[in-house]
Amino acid sequence: MKNRRKSIALLTAGIILCSGVLAGCGGKSETKENSSSEKFTFRIGAGHVVENITWTTAMEEYFVPTVTEKAKSLGYEIEWVKSYGGSVAKLGEALEAVEGGILDFTYVNYGFEPSTLKIHNIDFRVPFTCPDPEVVSKAAAGLFDKYPDEFTNAFQKYNQTSLGIGVTDNYCIYSTKPIESVEDLKGMKIGGGASYLYWLENTGATAVQSSLNDGYTSMQTGVYDAMICPLGSAYGMKLYEVAPYVILTDFGSKMAGSLTVNNDTLNGLPEDLKDVILETGAGYTEAEAKLTAEKYASDLEGLKEAGATIIQLSDAEKERWVEVIPNVVQSAVDEFNEAGYQTIEIYKAYWEELGKNGYDMVIDWELQ
Repeated sequence: MKNRRKSIALLTAGIILCSGVLAGCGGKSETKENSSSEKFTFRIGAGHVVENITWTTAMEEYFVPTVTEKAKSLGYEIEWVKSYGGSVAKLGEALEAVEGGILDFTYVNYGFEPSTLKIHNIDFRVPFTCPDPEVVSKAAAGLFDKYPDEFTNAFQKYNQTSLGIGVTDNYCIYSTKPIESVEDLKGMKIGGGASYLYWLENTGATAVQSSLNDGYTSMQTGVYDAMICPLGSAYGMKLYEVAPYVILTDFGSKMAGSLTVNNDTLNGLPEDLKDVILETGAGYTEAEAKLTAEKYASDLEGLKEAGATIIQLSDAEKERWVEVIPNVVQSAVDEFNEAGYQTIEIYKAYWEELGKNGYDMVIDWELQ
């Protein structure tokens, strides 16, 4: 964790230094530092805790200090009122909390907004995709740029602006028993988010809608036998203590949420401070992805050191899994088309963005 904190601190420091140089190049001979500081209080929070969850860690270790330091260089003082871990807005309540002004900033998890942010869940509907968070982050940013009305601007309806995108690390399965083939799923109860329980259809497993916050207790008490989740986030919550088998299915890293700001808050700021928020929010995308990639690598080693049994699902088993389940991507296309989206076009654009950044899809999904 120390190395990850050092890495994000260096990235933050570099951005702050760069902004200072750019300000000097802009022709300003002095800042507002010599005048009395104008103070702003921002309320920031999320449904997840900060520890071991990269999208909230990046909020706290990158976004908050970067905004604070940049604002200070302009003569503003920022006070943060922090409400992580669902203390103000639980999972699934973040969008509404910012819309109503209860929070100024939050992280909206797409998976907990399947109706209001339907198309944002497009990546979750596809198993066995790119495992690299940094590649997924760049591809997601490209998709948002190409389809702003469908993705970025969709938040305006809820009185907020999407500042940056967060991604998960590679999804896997934490299990109380070994899983080496798709047949091993038969009779098991498996927890996970609603957006990706489609991956279990026709496998003989019983899907149980759940969240990462409930995973430890649910497997400890037998509510379910295994859980589909990001490897690193689950490692941070010590799921390996109750589910010591970690199956590397390579379901993929997923574009998972947006850092957002209340529009009334944003538009009420001085223009230079507003620019700080927008620029730092845009930088959040890269910072969070870098942190996620680093954490995945170290957490995989941590699992081995903790005595977890790591099982790599073979490519042949991945193909067999796809043969067993229905065409879940076509199901998503049908559902999203009915909601008015040009879904095949969007999927192909996203996969093209992945390709531009070095990843080619391993499963050829037939869509119509």
